[in-house]
Amino acid sequence: MPRDEWMSSGELQRRLMHALFMPSARFAQAFGVPLNELGKRMQVAYFHLLRTQGLRLREVCEALGISPSLAANLSKRLKESFADEDSAALGRRIEFMLWAEPLSEARLCQVLTDVEADEIRAALEALEAEGRITRVKGRTMTYAIARASSRIVRDRILSRLDGLSNLLEAISNAVYGRFISDDPDAFARVLTLRVREADMDALRQLYEETIWPALEALDAAAKGDASARSMEFVVSWAPYQLIRRMHEDADEESDDA
Repeated sequence: MPRDEWMSSGELQRRLMHALFMPSARFAQAFGVPLNELGKRMQVAYFHLLRTQGLRLREVCEALGISPSLAANLSKRLKESFADEDSAALGRRIEFMLWAEPLSEARLCQVLTDVEADEIRAALEALEAEGRITRVKGRTMTYAIARASSRIVRDRILSRLDGLSNLLEAISNAVYGRFISDDPDAFARVLTLRVREADMDALRQLYEETIWPALEALDAAAKGDASARSMEFVVSWAPYQLIRRMHEDADEESDDA
């Protein structure tokens, strides 16, 4: 059935935005963030998104309908708050680009128009020091992925936050594919099940011993195939309604006090 026969595009957009805003609202409630502050953080996130897409400050002002002074303020707040996180995210962006083909530093600078050249150079040095990329000598020196697949797990909190951004971006793409573009390759399922405490390690083994090797094999089979699509695959698990239950428990403790 065509979408406009059961829901207008405007209503669908409103419902999607509301559903996607709810996780932020849950965390704002859990952290005690007032509505005004939540709105400011949304402004910074919207500004950040457009800047990562290569828009200049003037273009951002036009897209968001804001003044140059507010844009400058958002830029300052973004740099002050998320400089380290941006560094981790930049490394992941470069690594993903190099999965397709080796690239020179100059070419990366041409493509990553929202990033300064010295930041790209620093990210390349960090990736090389971690053994994630390697130099390829030739007429022009390029960088390439050091391994066919990369799954480096780092415990530092900034790396985990970068992984969170990657996870939520993949979920956003799945939502867009399912509801907006009707992409047949977009898929999403949420399963709720009961697991004994003694079997929790089995969940990790499922990923480590079954899911990851299968995905690694699919990625290897796609090498050199021009028809291969870059896909995002999300696996996650957590106690059911964890945030809601933790918040309710905190309220009960407050009442008891």
